[in-house]
Amino acid sequence: MRSLFILFTLLFSSIHTFASKQEAKSLLKWKTSLINQTNPLLSSWSLDPTYNLTLNQTTITEPCTWFGVHCNDHINVIKLNLSTSGLTGTLQKFPFSSLTSLTHLDLRLNNFSGPIPVEIRYLSKLVFLDLSFNRFSGTIPREIGMLTDLEILSLDSNNLDGHIPASLENLDNLMKVNISFNFLTGHIPSSLGNLSKLSELYLFQNNLTGPIPTSLGASPLKILSLYMNNLVGRIPNELGNMKHLVVLRLGHNQLAGCIPASLGNLSKLEVLDVHENLLSGVIPPELGKLNLLIQLSFSHNELSGQIPASIGNLSRLEQLYLNDNRFNGSIPEELGNLNSLVEMLLLINRLTGPIPGSLGNLRKLEQFVLHDNKLKGYFPETITKCEKLRYLTLSNNSLIGSIPESVCNLRSLEILDLGNNRFNGEIPRCVGNFSHRLNVLDLRLNQFHGNIPMTFLNRNNDLRRLNLNGNKLHGPIPGSLINCRNLEVLDLGNNGLTGRFPHWIGMIPELQVLVLRGNKLNGPLDDSNAKIPFPKLRIRAVNEPSRAEPVLARVRVRMLTSQLGSSSKFLSSSKVGLEFGS
Repeated sequence: MRSLFILFTLLFSSIHTFASKQEAKSLLKWKTSLINQTNPLLSSWSLDPTYNLTLNQTTITEPCTWFGVHCNDHINVIKLNLSTSGLTGTLQKFPFSSLTSLTHLDLRLNNFSGPIPVEIRYLSKLVFLDLSFNRFSGTIPREIGMLTDLEILSLDSNNLDGHIPASLENLDNLMKVNISFNFLTGHIPSSLGNLSKLSELYLFQNNLTGPIPTSLGASPLKILSLYMNNLVGRIPNELGNMKHLVVLRLGHNQLAGCIPASLGNLSKLEVLDVHENLLSGVIPPELGKLNLLIQLSFSHNELSGQIPASIGNLSRLEQLYLNDNRFNGSIPEELGNLNSLVEMLLLINRLTGPIPGSLGNLRKLEQFVLHDNKLKGYFPETITKCEKLRYLTLSNNSLIGSIPESVCNLRSLEILDLGNNRFNGEIPRCVGNFSHRLNVLDLRLNQFHGNIPMTFLNRNNDLRRLNLNGNKLHGPIPGSLINCRNLEVLDLGNNGLTGRFPHWIGMIPELQVLVLRGNKLNGPLDDSNAKIPFPKLRIRAVNEPSRAEPVLARVRVRMLTSQLGSSSKFLSSSKVGLEFGS
């Protein structure tokens, strides 16, 4: 009996050894089909015998020792992981029928192309399939529906087209499907809603059409990402039944109708993104029950009505995007309860009334963007307590009063845009140097008077755009502006500025737009010590009497000649020039 057992063991071992060698030969045959088969990572893929001087014996390398190849106890290949290996080729000669024990195939982040062969059906034990970030083309073979053990299917970031195969409904073990970043067309199969283990479904950035299947409302999905397609119809009320849902992304489609109040039942939801659709109606106050929500994005729709006060209950909210809609009424005081808020975008709506002082409680706020509304009242001084603010834009409203000195507490500010309001008084002296990060300072079209701050920034500043056009400023242009070495746009037009023309402006190396018209400057333009003044200037509007035109012409020719050569043909046809005005 013992002899029989030994004989059986040896026979069984020899069968598996034979199978292992067959797998190895099949893999080597596929290797020879690769365009870069000499890739150093595949140098271990060889059956050539090697002689070991230490052991004084010849050994034959088994495939289980090869790069990316993993075997089971019976020396059968069960995993092939060649991700991020820089391989180029196709799967036309891949040994699907030889690797019958394969459970994991990972070829992501390579340069494979061509179709996915229908022979993939032979990998009947496959649990994990990742072909993402390659250049596979053609359709998704319906034969994938024969891989009934499959749990993970990742085909994203390829050039696949055609429809999502209905055969995926056979894959009862599927937990994750990612077919995003392709060119898929047609409808989303309603049968996907019947997959009882499906947790993540990524179909974004395709050309999918039709409605969102109502059947998805009965699925155990945690992540549903369908953005950047051509989906139409309403957001199904049934999605409110997805009690496990954490992320819902439906943005950048053509969805219409109202936002279902049933979404307020998604108690585990952290991300709700339906931006850039055709949604109308009001925000359901029931959404205020989503106390785990981190991101709420309704931007670029046709939503109207008032912002519900219940939004103020979302204590974990970090991003609130309601911009580019038709919201009216006042900003709710309750938004000041959003202690975790980092970004608040309410721009391009029809909001009225004052800016609530309660928003000064948002100490984590970095972006506060309210431009293009119908807001009235004073500058909200409490907002200057939000010391992490990077972007503060209140332009194109009807705000009045002066700007408090406390605005200079915002030392992280990169953009301060208060243009086109009715602000008055003097520009705070500290505005010139309160933040070395300041990129844009826009106070245009207000009623500021007095001088431009004379101590304007140190040499470490990053100011790129300064616009004070259309105020009542007077006095000289401060020479400290020469410190703004990154300045690209300088618009001081339509004020009452006096003094000599600031020839040193020609030495600001990045300046592209200069507007000084509508002031009372005097003196010549060509006193600059710079060899090539205004090296990057594209638009210039200045005041100058007619007697200065020859000087201006010489400056223009000198600039164009130094930049473009002495081609008289170009100079005569160029539209680059100087604009005069009063």
